[in-house]
Amino acid sequence: MPVPLPETDDPLGFLRYLADEICQALIDMSDPEATKAQLEDACDRLHFFATELSLLTVDVRKGRN
Repeated sequence: MPVPLPETDDPLGFLRYLADEICQALIDMSDPEATKAQLEDACDRLHFFATELSLLTVDVRKGRN
């Protein structure tokens, strides 16, 4: 699922963006009225943004921006 990520030189701003997207995916997954397609989309988004968060964490720990 290709998602355009915002271009930024602000790692904390990007971290906030990822956290917001992860929270929104979790909210969408918890909707009792969600269809199977909506749940699958929310799971895909959660996986994508959680992976980006993991990669950002590795970059920050290695001292990269």
